[in-house]
Amino acid sequence: MTLRLLVADDSVTIQKMVYLAFAGEDALIETVSDGDAAIDILREFKPDIVLADVSMPGYNGYEVCRLIRSDPVFSKIPVILLAGAFDPFDESEAARVRASGYLTKPFDTSGLIELIQKLQKDAISQAQPADGVENSAGNAPQRMIDPRVLESFMGTNRILEIIDRNPASEPEWSFPEEWIDRIAEKVRARLGSAEC
Repeated sequence: MTLRLLVADDSVTIQKMVYLAFAGEDALIETVSDGDAAIDILREFKPDIVLADVSMPGYNGYEVCRLIRSDPVFSKIPVILLAGAFDPFDESEAARVRASGYLTKPFDTSGLIELIQKLQKDAISQAQPADGVENSAGNAPQRMIDPRVLESFMGTNRILEIIDRNPASEPEWSFPEEWIDRIAEKVRARLGSAEC
């Protein structure tokens, strides 16, 4: 699955470093030079991870992180703060805005890749509980489904007629395992009846 990475930093050098770090990876990278542009592009780009400079123009990295955390649609996106070697980094502010981690610039690209891979694994393990484990609400295990995947099944002949939800107003969907099985059966049936 393609990693969607938003880099909000006014340093063109840092932007290029991130591009080079992920040159051989399945990644789509969007760069902006200020925090206001980072917030503006969130809904359109839908990043998996955000890198935000703590001292960029407009909203700084702490403010970008705070705004992401306060938005129910994006609140679970990991945010990595970036701080220059001579910039003061406020660890208490980073904790207050619930940053996922931070790196000091200039950083080793292998360290960036390792941190992003760790955050991706953490996100997957939080989204998909182990088989047979009940979630905190005491219901059956749930699986998160990417809204972009769901949108491909919506329309007049939608396969998800068993669900009465709007992906625009409820972008994070989770379903009980038996719903996933019912949806899979409908997909198999529809694919089996499709003319090739």
